[in-house]
Amino acid sequence: MLLALSRSARSSVVFFAFFLGGDCIDTELHAVGQVAEKVSSAVEEKLLQASALQAYGLARTDEERISALAVLEPLAEKGDLNAILVVAGHYSLYPTSEADLRKSFELYLRGAESEDPTCLLLVGVKYGAGEGVEEDREKAFAFLDRAIEAGSAEAYKAKAHLLLKPETFEEAKALLWRACELGVVDAHAYLGDIFYYGEFCEADPVLALAHFEKAMEGGDAYSAVMVGDCYLQGLGGGKDSSKAYSAFIRAKELGDARAWNRLGRMYLFGEGVSFDIELSVAHFRKGIEVGDRESMIWLGVAYSVPGADFEDTEECFLWTYVAGEMGVETARSHNQDLAAYLSSKAREELKAKAAPIIAQLKEGAP
Repeated sequence: MLLALSRSARSSVVFFAFFLGGDCIDTELHAVGQVAEKVSSAVEEKLLQASALQAYGLARTDEERISALAVLEPLAEKGDLNAILVVAGHYSLYPTSEADLRKSFELYLRGAESEDPTCLLLVGVKYGAGEGVEEDREKAFAFLDRAIEAGSAEAYKAKAHLLLKPETFEEAKALLWRACELGVVDAHAYLGDIFYYGEFCEADPVLALAHFEKAMEGGDAYSAVMVGDCYLQGLGGGKDSSKAYSAFIRAKELGDARAWNRLGRMYLFGEGVSFDIELSVAHFRKGIEVGDRESMIWLGVAYSVPGADFEDTEECFLWTYVAGEMGVETARSHNQDLAAYLSSKAREELKAKAAPIIAQLKEGAP
């Protein structure tokens, strides 16, 4: 049994037994053996937990996640905080029913008992949104205040979100400023949007750009696109195509799909870069591949450029038809010209292929 203990623990046990005298050694070793079993069990559980947490973090399929969850769920039920955060997060991100959302809430509530700032924050957020529990703003504010007391900077932003209405805008703005001071990157993005769109206050392009740039520095992809848009439109800092291009490149690196259509449009119009229809089309195609809806329309626009030489007539017809149906008249006109080079059957098949794409665009689906 002593072998299950660390070297320092074994030394302490031997010393303790010697100090008590020989008559007590058997009794004490038995007791120590029981402790050793508990320690060994705890160590094994921690190793199992660490392995499962790592497995979940590396999981790429539902099967891999479920396998890791099978180990983590019993630990979460016992109150293990790391397991709670992973399991509750899973059921919140990948719910298959309302019961999953409820389970997520209850696990976060369990973690909040230990005043964990993340659990307190997420319980507050869920009360505010009515996710997995009946909406209760009073409880939402109570938990968010506890999260702030426990050291959660994100809770300032979450509380501001609940207060973001005309009558409490100043209080919400002050909370967002505090979140910015504490290093919450997307609080800058939040303020950037407020000043960019002039919601709840007068629009201020200078302040909007300043906040978006700060958020971009912190790695916020959305803000990088907004910085590019501001410089491209001359909002807040004067028109600067070079800075716009750099911001869109940064957004692309950070994973914002919209960056591909922004860069494609710069190549399409030769704005800040040399006109290059092939690069433009390549960027729009990549945008479509990574889920940017606007790239579907802009690809049709690119195929409509006079004098552009594209060999795939069917692809040209498909995307100019999509763009035309979305209201781009130049694409509609070019699509009608292309129709002369395709059979009636081919045109109908391509329109049928375009139908779900157009429906997706019109419904605003991601």
